[in-house]
Amino acid sequence: MPPSPMRAAEHCRTLGGVATTAELLAAGETARSLRAAVVAGTLLRSREGVFVVADAPDGVAAASAHRGVLDCVSAARLHGLWTLDEGAAEPVHVRIPSSRNARVGDRRAVCVANDDGESGCRCVSHRHRMIEPAGRMSVGVVDALAAIRSCKGDEAFVAALESALRQRMLGPHDRERLRASLPANARRLVDFARADAERASNPWCGSVCAGSASACAAR
Repeated sequence: MPPSPMRAAEHCRTLGGVATTAELLAAGETARSLRAAVVAGTLLRSREGVFVVADAPDGVAAASAHRGVLDCVSAARLHGLWTLDEGAAEPVHVRIPSSRNARVGDRRAVCVANDDGESGCRCVSHRHRMIEPAGRMSVGVVDALAAIRSCKGDEAFVAALESALRQRMLGPHDRERLRASLPANARRLVDFARADAERASNPWCGSVCAGSASACAAR
């Protein structure tokens, strides 16, 4: 049977959209079929031994190239959250596996080169202790929110948190885990955030906003 680039992509998609050579071979692919899929453009080789479906969301291949997954606002967008960021100009935020001694909270560094040594990569790396296991493409909603607070500040954090609450992505246990992960002086933000935030006072600007965090952001 000739190699099927579409079948190889579907196998990768079934595995979560990012898969290793070993996983794809175990699924029935061959080295030849994987090469054919790359040539046909249905799979991307993000780094040696790792493939990404060609239609993966923005930033996934870049994150995989850095041996990580989407984090912060990049992960939040993937989960469908409303975010305060630079839009198309926002760099890809990547969660890099941290050392065992990593502290809770982000230590950011803007990459100046990609894994091939080419200049121009603007990925922002995040190294922090995980609250919950990451997926193939990104960290979960709770970790993304914690990273947003550390990286983007209180206003962006509450905007994304209220978006998650409106979409019922966080249960009481998730909310408590998120609260516990934050510095003591930031935990009030989790208590403040509302799923029906139409008339919320804004603790960081000292005013009352007509449309919660999003209204204050529009100022």
